[in-house]
Amino acid sequence: MGISYATEHAANRLNQRGIPGELLELLLSYGDARHDGNGARVVAFSQRASRRLRNELGDKRYARWESRLNVYAVVSTDGALVTVGHRLHRLNRRG
Repeated sequence: MGISYATEHAANRLNQRGIPGELLELLLSYGDARHDGNGARVVAFSQRASRRLRNELGDKRYARWESRLNVYAVVSTDGALVTVGHRLHRLNRRG
């Protein structure tokens, strides 16, 4: 799942929240997307997505990222990265 561009807000949040670009790329490539009920998609690492990532990266490289997989991204319908953040609670399951 690629993004066409990042909003200024998203770029600011990436810096403020210390989320490296490589982690964002992994999230967008391997994370699971769900509709948020407002026309956007929320992408996060589910247990299944984490297993896929571990299988792809291998144990050593996965261990580097494992403690940082509690992130999410909101992507609009036109492919723009709207915002990113750290998951502090379980994401609601909508549709």
